[in-house]
Amino acid sequence: YMVGFMNLTGKGTEKDRIAASAWLRLAAERGTPEFMMVRDVVLRDLQPAELEQSRLMYKEFRHEFSDLAILLASIKLNHEELKRSKASALNQSARRAKDYNVVHRQMEDRLVILSELGDFPGLMTNPERVNMEDVERMVHARIDETFPD
Repeated sequence: YMVGFMNLTGKGTEKDRIAASAWLRLAAERGTPEFMMVRDVVLRDLQPAELEQSRLMYKEFRHEFSDLAILLASIKLNHEELKRSKASALNQSARRAKDYNVVHRQMEDRLVILSELGDFPGLMTNPERVNMEDVERMVHARIDETFPD
């Protein structure tokens, strides 16, 4: 919301109504009434060509900054960290094993949240068995599938 506000008012950046509207659309996804109201006011002031530019920018933002996209990015970081840790698992100290377990638990928790947030009831939430390519495909498909035109 604040990035949209900054683009709308020119605070800290140049005024850009199209970018502002795209950011405000993203903020409004959470259902906050104030965010939705501001989004609607800004969208009403755009011309048809600007609305289309806003829609395309919003679609890009969803793939990078939506709740599902951010959650996926954090899960991917956990997954990479677990792969690195597992490679040296035989030589792990007690401290490194504890760190591994913390990341493992964190990734599992995030997979559970992703399953609920994205409505993926069959999502594998065991970090040892999850197929990250499948998860990434599912998330991107859901982001596109739920894209409001």
